[in-house]
Amino acid sequence: MVDFKQNLPTIPGTWEDEFIQQKDVKVVSPYVRYKCPKCQNGLVKRTGKSGVFWGCSHYPKCDYSANDVAGKPVRPIRYLCPLCQSPLKKLKTKTTVFWGCSNYPDCSLTLENKDGKPIEGKKYPCRICGHFLVRKMGKSGHFWGCIDFPKCRHTLNDDNGSPVLRK
Repeated sequence: MVDFKQNLPTIPGTWEDEFIQQKDVKVVSPYVRYKCPKCQNGLVKRTGKSGVFWGCSHYPKCDYSANDVAGKPVRPIRYLCPLCQSPLKKLKTKTTVFWGCSNYPDCSLTLENKDGKPIEGKKYPCRICGHFLVRKMGKSGHFWGCIDFPKCRHTLNDDNGSPVLRK
């Protein structure tokens, strides 16, 4: 809770000044007109370790939160895993950015990142298990691996974004 007592403009001798000068008075940010879609209570602007965001006024009973975009609450777009329908997470390594399933290790799906969105590209079926192949980055460069890794370890070499099929 933020105390705004020091930042309020007052005129000496008015009831507002007397009210603010009392020791047990707390002036906090007012609730804004936005409603929580989960519980229909008010949303309030909060500051966290990653910056300003909107959260439900009934936290921890309701854990709804939204990003702050131009002073308004906006939920980020969620992308779902094509295999298990769990949300995808944007992951970063030293050399690349990619999307991975939040249900890892039960689902080890990874997708490439393009302009901040996961892309599947053209689907190539795995000749061993029937799932599809995805382009991955390894220590020797890009390659194509089965989406059902580690159950299926089928891989193909990469040729400018396409798998090199074996005869």
